[in-house]
Formats: sequence, C-alpha cells, structure tokens
Amino acid sequence: MVDVSQQPAMGYMQIVPDRTAQTLLPIIQRHTLPNTTVHSDQYQSYSRVQTLPNVSSYSTVNHSLHFVDPATGVHTQNIESYWGKVKLKFKRMKGCHASQLPSYLDEFMWRERYSNAEPFCRTVIMLFYHLYADLEGLHQCACRTLFRTSRTSTLCLELTSVALSCLRSHCNHLNI
Repeated sequence: MVDVSQQPAMGYMQIVPDRTAQTLLPIIQRHTLPNTTVHSDQYQSYSRVQTLPNVSSYSTVNHSLHFVDPATGVHTQNIESYWGKVKLKFKRMKGCHASQLPSYLDEFMWRERYSNAEPFCRTVIMLFYHLYADLEGLHQCACRTLFRTSRTSTLCLELTSVALSCLRSHCNHLNI
C-alpha cells in the first residue's frame, strides 16, 4: 500500500500467508484512514475493498487493456514504483534469506519514514526499537508497534507511549 497524500509517498508492506480477500482486506482496513481513496488493479481479492468502512472511493484499472485507465486516470504505478525500490535494495544486497525478509521490509519502511528526521529523533526511535527487541526478543513486536498494527504486547504499548511522549516533546514536527 502507498499513501500518496504525503510527499514523498509512504508505503506499507508485510508478508502475508496468501493473497485471498480474507487475508488482504483486514490489512487494508487496518492501514487506511477514514475517507481514503483506493486505486487497485482488478485482482479478485480486491473486489470488496469498497465495502471497507474507511474507504470512501474505490477505482480499478484493467491491466489487460492498459496501465493507466484513459477515462479515469486510475493507475497502480505508485505501488509498482515502491515495490521496484524494495527490489532494488535487495538486488544491491545480492538477495536475502527468506527468514530475514520481514526484517528487511521493516527496515526499508523505517528508513523511508525516519531517515530525514533530526539526529536526536532518529536516536530515540532506534533506542526504543532495540529496547523492544531486547526486552521482548521479538523483532516484529517493535516493528508492528512503530507501524501501528494491532498485534502488540502490553509491554510494547507501554514503551511506545513513553517513546512517543519523549519524541513529541523534542520533535514536534514529526508526524508519528
């Protein structure tokens, strides 16, 4: 998913066990804000996206006919470009082990969001990131907390509250 309401656009990726509507629709709902406009290709699993509570508008492009719908201008080039950047990172790394893929995707999203933050803010974020990983022994707990998904432990939620409080007091310009 790519949020183009910000510049540069921000993406979200996660590994899924399958590409069914039962898997993808809850993820889309969890990561969309109210009144979101969604554009997608006509993949069958997306056919009920317009029924999600946060989706106000849903349009598709038929890739068997064109990449940009000439009548509506709908396209999926933003997510294609985003995925291209991720693949380029993996190519530069000469690949990665499948078990490390979630971690590398999390890192990619983290760097995208916070690489331009003040050094102090980056340090605080990384401190809490490593603290989560050390205390919980769960890399995914830290990443999921930072990327606002619903599966987090109580400890991570408490530490997130402390981290955000610290960040807000020193970095009011960050939107986290």
